Amino acid sequence: MKVKTVYRFKRGSWASKLPGAEHAMLEARLRVSCNSKLSAKLLVFASTLDFRTFWHAAIDDMKIDRRTLAIVHDTACEVESFREGRYEHYVQADKHYFAIIAMLYPRCFDTEVISHEAVHAALAYTRRVGNRMRWVSGVQNCNDENSDESLCYATGRIAAAMTDLLIGRKASIDAGFKALTAAKQRNRRTRT
Repeated sequence: MKVKTVYRFKRGSWASKLPGAEHAMLEARLRVSCNSKLSAKLLVFASTLDFRTFWHAAIDDMKIDRRTLAIVHDTACEVESFREGRYEHYVQADKHYFAIIAMLYPRCFDTEVISHEAVHAALAYTRRVGNRMRWVSGVQNCNDENSDESLCYATGRIAAAMTDLLIGRKASIDAGFKALTAAKQRNRRTRT
């Protein structure tokens, strides 16, 4: 199947580029391997309102349940069109990102949430890359079409990258949340 790449999501900071992204407490890029050109974008939000506003305005206009703690968007999609009497069927994929991951604070530190979202991101990655990547040298049948190893290795690496990033920046994320909460309380007091 033909793949058309698009530049829907730009590299770098999204704070001024996508509506709602300026409210993210953390914005980071996750790579599955150090040689990979594709990456996932991770955003952590302090409030459910900011989380849902960003997702609805910038990514997908579907409704997000108020109990949703994190969500992953696969940036590739199948497109079918009829132009001038011709039928076209292709995959449209973002040039830089294979997935967009948005999470809510403080549940972004929960291992269950991290591993759950890592599986979704790994599914997006393996759909996009397929079995082209050689995960571990010396492992037999790692890149067979019917093998689950590609999904398992991608899941492990994405979960490890998310955990390292989130736990490594936990102190600064906590401090940012406390400052944000204090500022909101000050604003409420000045309005009344």
